Amino acid sequence: MSSNILFVFEGRKAEPNIARNLREQILNRDSKLIVQTSYGMSIYNLFNKVTEDEYFDTYEFIVQELESRDKLTDDDSAVIAIEDPDDISEIYLFFDYDCHCSNADDKKIRDMVGLFNDAQDKGLLCISYPMVEAIRHQRGHAPEYLTHSTVDLRNYKKWVNAAPDMDKQFQNWGLYTSETWSSIAKQHLSRVNYLLNDSLELPTEPACMVEVFESQMNKHRPSSQVAVISGFPLMLFDLYGDDTFNILDVAADEEI
Repeated sequence: MSSNILFVFEGRKAEPNIARNLREQILNRDSKLIVQTSYGMSIYNLFNKVTEDEYFDTYEFIVQELESRDKLTDDDSAVIAIEDPDDISEIYLFFDYDCHCSNADDKKIRDMVGLFNDAQDKGLLCISYPMVEAIRHQRGHAPEYLTHSTVDLRNYKKWVNAAPDMDKQFQNWGLYTSETWSSIAKQHLSRVNYLLNDSLELPTEPACMVEVFESQMNKHRPSSQVAVISGFPLMLFDLYGDDTFNILDVAADEEI
């Protein structure tokens, strides 16, 4: 029996393009069919929709949103075409923290990571702190714990693209190779482990997204900072578990 993994993105360009590369380099080695679509609005808008429905079903909600659109992409059509929603084995939602939005609300984020906490149920919410461009925020291959100010996030994209100390090989996600993904995964998973356990090394188990959020709030938000973490490596570790580092060919003590 075939099974599907559903990716739901906040944005219509960056996240889908990153995922297409990730599928080509890593994910398509599996027998599972991956389908993806864009919600097209912020996590705070999604929160308002979710809380309106006591019996919220993620797939049904996404299909309703897509069917209300005037024009569908091929990706959208593939999501709608799933014959049996029970064939969806995992759902991953990729949204930005975006605390600079006019409707930003940390309480809503806390509620969302609590609701979307299981990829095999309503879905797993993989937040990028501060936003999707965190995947470019890397100065080399050696794991490094980095934080960034949340005071002027409207300029974060421009900053991370132009910062002279950022490693340029992470700028163009269309050119990522499996080796690039190995470096990204090692970098960001080590950052998560440091955020949670004060240890800058690969974690032994997938992170609890509620704990990631709470640690950001306790350790960094009081000083208007966040630890820079991409949601894509978090998804990989949740999906593959103990096999993640074998699939990515990453060892805990190696230099990529």
